[in-house]
Amino acid sequence: MDIVQNLQLDKVSATDRLIIKYSHCGDIGINRVLTIKDGQNKVLKEFRYKDAGYTVKIDYGISCPLKVLLNLKKKTTNTFKLYYSSSQLPEGRLLTHICFDGQTTARL
Repeated sequence: MDIVQNLQLDKVSATDRLIIKYSHCGDIGINRVLTIKDGQNKVLKEFRYKDAGYTVKIDYGISCPLKVLLNLKKKTTNTFKLYYSSSQLPEGRLLTHICFDGQTTARL
C-alpha cells in the first residue's frame, strides 16, 4: 500500500464500473467515500456510500461508474487520482492513479 500504482483504463464503455473493496482489518468501513481528484488535488467528484452494516460481509465492494470518469476526462484531463476515506480513515488514502488513452504513467 506504500507504492501507488497506475490503473490503465483503455477500451472502457460508459456502462462499465470500477469496483473497490477496502476493509479495515476485515471490517467494512463506515461513512465510506471515493474521491476523484485531478493533478492539482482539486476534488472533481465524490461518491458517498451507505453503511453496509457488519452483518453483510460477503460483498462489501463500492463502485464508481466509469461514465463519470469518461465525462470528466472530456472536460479536464486523461489522468485522475482515486482516494478512499471513511470514519476509520478520515485522512483518506490514495488508492491509484487512473490513466486513459494509452498513457502508461500518470502525469500528476
